[in-house]
Amino acid sequence: MLLQSNTLLLNGKYRIVKSLGQGGFGITYLAEEMASPNTAVRKVAVKEFFMKDYCDRQSNLTQVTLGTQGNRDMVERYKQKFLKEARTIARFQHPNIVKVYDVFEENNTAYYVMEYLDGQSLTDLVQARGPLPEAEARNYFKLLLSAVECIHESKVNHLDIKPSNVMLRSDGQPVLIDFGLAKNYDEKTGGQTSTTPIGVSEGFSPPEQYNAGGVSKFSPATDIYALGATFYYLLSGMVPTPSINILNEGLAELPSYLSRSTRTAVAAAMRLRRDDRIKMPQLIAMVSDEGNDEEETPVPPVYEVVGEVTAVEPPVYAQPVVEMQPAKRNRTPVYIIAVLLAVALVVLGVLLFMRSQAGGGETEKTDIMQDFDTTEVAESVR
Repeated sequence: MLLQSNTLLLNGKYRIVKSLGQGGFGITYLAEEMASPNTAVRKVAVKEFFMKDYCDRQSNLTQVTLGTQGNRDMVERYKQKFLKEARTIARFQHPNIVKVYDVFEENNTAYYVMEYLDGQSLTDLVQARGPLPEAEARNYFKLLLSAVECIHESKVNHLDIKPSNVMLRSDGQPVLIDFGLAKNYDEKTGGQTSTTPIGVSEGFSPPEQYNAGGVSKFSPATDIYALGATFYYLLSGMVPTPSINILNEGLAELPSYLSRSTRTAVAAAMRLRRDDRIKMPQLIAMVSDEGNDEEETPVPPVYEVVGEVTAVEPPVYAQPVVEMQPAKRNRTPVYIIAVLLAVALVVLGVLLFMRSQAGGGETEKTDIMQDFDTTEVAESVR
């Protein structure tokens, strides 16, 4: 099903070296751009449109084959979307967005050729080194903010920003890759113009991405959440709690030794309600300003509503405040005393009755009964 090594594409301009990986919608190859049949100019990555569940290919052939007519129609729609998004990426001229060199159709499918990034991803970097120093993490974050701002200017949402989709060039520059879930939106209405299936990356996708129609309108805030979650990962070394579970499980706080502006930037980007998240210009300004940490006020948690960064009233989904009722007086000891007294009186009555029976019916005055003798009172009355 994969293209074989040494397969030539685009009239011999590119030569396949090996496969780098396959997803549900495509296969990525390492290839060489050829100046002549025997001279390679540079290494490149070639992404081939190939829907794994609907496309096929004989092992010794290059042509892609399809199934039923219904499948062919659906695959064609997705192929056109693949080409449209490839051309969209190609127009982004930004140092921190992957470069696209060529887009073309061949072998009954479509391809685009990108720069080959042979460095590690940010995920690889953190797994190897642990949480990054704050200055290094902030630098990666600032560069990614600039890249995503460029994307948003063209009314495109990436929708899959996470550390594993940020590769490092040999000079250490972070590069945003994998636009497979990206959506194009209408410049005027903000409505989606592409039919990309919605994907979710646990820990990095905001709540609205879990809902049907949640990203049907252009919203920079959706990518801002993912950027904040990526920054959190670089600083803590931990994948954040999935956004839909944060209210119940909470989100571990970032280390207190980090600057307040860094911790606030993460919290402001990761607000659960989309409308509460900080806007891109304010976020860029906050991360760029490293000398404004005089006030050591607590950083509000991500589930509180904020204005630009200042906490206000909690949202409707926040945990309700439970009003404490005054403690009721414990009357148990009083009840116990009353019961014991009643029992004592009953026992006393039983004892007096038994003595009366034993004495032939006359009541013998005991020391106790002396206190209750009424004989003298009765005689004086007569």
